[in-house]
Amino acid sequence: PDMSAQREVFEETGIEVESFFSKGTVTWETPEGELDGIYVFLYMADKDLIYETPKKTREGILDWKSIDWILHPLNLGIAEMVSQYLPVLLKKEGNYTFTYKNGQMHRS
Repeated sequence: PDMSAQREVFEETGIEVESFFSKGTVTWETPEGELDGIYVFLYMADKDLIYETPKKTREGILDWKSIDWILHPLNLGIAEMVSQYLPVLLKKEGNYTFTYKNGQMHRS
């Protein structure tokens, strides 16, 4: 997962990430009943990093957003479950396992 995360960041942004933090996993059940999920990593960009956005990519539009924008309760521009796990990952040390089921996030 670590090497895949580094490769994905580079493929999608062109940014070479060397130092990052593994924060755990988030899993959910698809409408078809399949288990799906992601590994979650955090990376602190250098203050002097110049990366012009918004940038259109094959997977969507990349743009810098503030944590307040991401966590705003009326924000429809991001997956609903992000606001349930991101505050924990940003404030707590360690790795976590989150399971999203029936509209509720469970942490273990």
